[in-house]
Amino acid sequence: PIATTSWRYHAPEFGYLTDGVNAVIAGDDVHQYGEAVIGALGDEVTLRRLSGGCRAERDSYSMAGMIERFRHGIHVALDASESGA
Repeated sequence: PIATTSWRYHAPEFGYLTDGVNAVIAGDDVHQYGEAVIGALGDEVTLRRLSGGCRAERDSYSMAGMIERFRHGIHVALDASESGA
């Protein structure tokens, strides 16, 4: 699982994270972050849930999936360009 903060300048990939599902997202504060990480690592149920969430979503974020979404986006843009939209 990913552990991060709610810092407002994250890269777009931050959108892939869901607090409590595949990540721990703490407030943008070093103490809150530390408490969140310790809490997740120290709670077997939480760690198991987060790990399961990561496993469930891993195929969605593969290189092949990223390439397919990129290809699809190009086709949509080209189709819109050809139709004058």
